[in-house]
Amino acid sequence: MTFARIKAYMQENGIKQSWLAKQINMSPSQLSEVLSGKRPLYADDLAKICESLHVSSDTFLFPESA
Repeated sequence: MTFARIKAYMQENGIKQSWLAKQINMSPSQLSEVLSGKRPLYADDLAKICESLHVSSDTFLFPESA
């Protein structure tokens, strides 16, 4: 699941949910719901996350090719 890959990436790189939420204009509780799979991850939100983390969307969508 894409949200699990994002969460793992954040943990591996010491990125806090509160920081990322601020970067993408989402409340921390909304981001928490996305990262736990309780809320859908929309393409525009994924794009904002990738831009904030300076990674390609392939990092999360196709991790074996990134």
